[in-house]
Amino acid sequence: ERKITFGKIIGRGIYYCASMIVGLILYYIILKIFLHCYDVSLSNYQGISDMGNFQLSALPGLIRKTFVSFCMLPLKDYCNLAQMNFIKFAYLALGIISIAVILWHMIKTKKNILVSAITTVLLIVFPFAVNLIVVMCPNSTIYTLMVYSFAIVLCVPIVLINMMPENPDLPKIQKGIKTVIIALLLSVICCYSYLANVNYTAMYYTNRQAENYLNSMVVQIRMADHYDASKKWAFIGDKIEDPLIKNAWEKAPMYGGKGSTYINAYSRNRWIQQYFGYKVPMADKDTVNKLAHSEEVQNMPCWPDNGSVRVIDDTVVIKLQNE
Repeated sequence: ERKITFGKIIGRGIYYCASMIVGLILYYIILKIFLHCYDVSLSNYQGISDMGNFQLSALPGLIRKTFVSFCMLPLKDYCNLAQMNFIKFAYLALGIISIAVILWHMIKTKKNILVSAITTVLLIVFPFAVNLIVVMCPNSTIYTLMVYSFAIVLCVPIVLINMMPENPDLPKIQKGIKTVIIALLLSVICCYSYLANVNYTAMYYTNRQAENYLNSMVVQIRMADHYDASKKWAFIGDKIEDPLIKNAWEKAPMYGGKGSTYINAYSRNRWIQQYFGYKVPMADKDTVNKLAHSEEVQNMPCWPDNGSVRVIDDTVVIKLQNE
């Protein structure tokens, strides 16, 4: 076995930190160049512009949330990472095996106090490092793609298999551990493959539903009395409550994605623009607020009932729900 010295550990740490810093600098420079060349700006998606902005008093609660959501993954699904009971079991089993193997290594190398101390610290920090997004984006909705770092959790057993030296006294136990780890990882891959296919199928049919529904919405809006293309649109309310919007895949197990509907305030206008080639001329916020509190709009029925679309002055009002 190669002897690991304190100098080597510090050297590797400096190397990896320097690599990450250089990578971040290059990313920032290239990003700025392309933003300038194409004259575009980044959107504040999921509050990304406020990343890392939080009060110090909230830090203990965020750290606790980070550890709890990580450690509870085998018992409670987190960001659709463990929608199937077998995946929860696999995470629990792999976690127990990984910790047992690490402790076995630490006991075997108990004379090297430095390595044992660093290993202990890294074990404590590991959940926080993997789930750091909770601290960085405290005001955002955390979803599957934002916790992609959890993929490293399944890599830990693979690393441990490669690090496990052959022990002539425990050949069957070591072989059994390796077999169990490989079997669990292969099973998890099969489960995620199944969930991914279900997810992509659900997204396909949800896309078709959004296309058809929004197409009918645009047609109905353009058929309103006194409508013309120069008038701006004002959506009053965000949600659409329509019994015709049903999705058979809504309750299917999902690995990320959204299987219910894309017909919402977040994506509605972009759908119309991208799929119909028509950029909706939207009314400004002051106009929308003024219309929302007007008596005429208050008395209008909600979409999709007859009368939910009306031209008021120079604005096409679409009332989606009561404010």
